[in-house]
Amino acid sequence: MKKNYQTVTSRARRAKNATLCVDGFHVVKWATDAFDQVRRQVWNEARRGGRSIRNNRDGIDAALVHNLSNALVESTNTKIRVLHRMAFGFKKPEHLIALALLDRGGHCPPLPGRQAA
Repeated sequence: MKKNYQTVTSRARRAKNATLCVDGFHVVKWATDAFDQVRRQVWNEARRGGRSIRNNRDGIDAALVHNLSNALVESTNTKIRVLHRMAFGFKKPEHLIALALLDRGGHCPPLPGRQAA
């Protein structure tokens, strides 16, 4: 059908008054093929996710039993990446370190005109 459809559409472009009509069977076939492709992709992703859970089951169980998470570390890494992007104009790496200490480390140096906290 694809080759015939391409031939007809190329001829229809040359015939200015022609109207291209597609039968319902082929419309349903194209939609079904598209749905099948999406279904296969979703199924494969779900299988990969299941494998990943199965392969890391001990670590998942330990995290649930001991109520542990690396969310704080991941959050800090993300915020440091944002600070790194902000510091592109800095000339020395020490300036990025100082910015990270101010933002993440709770460092509060005394500033002129302000009372020490």
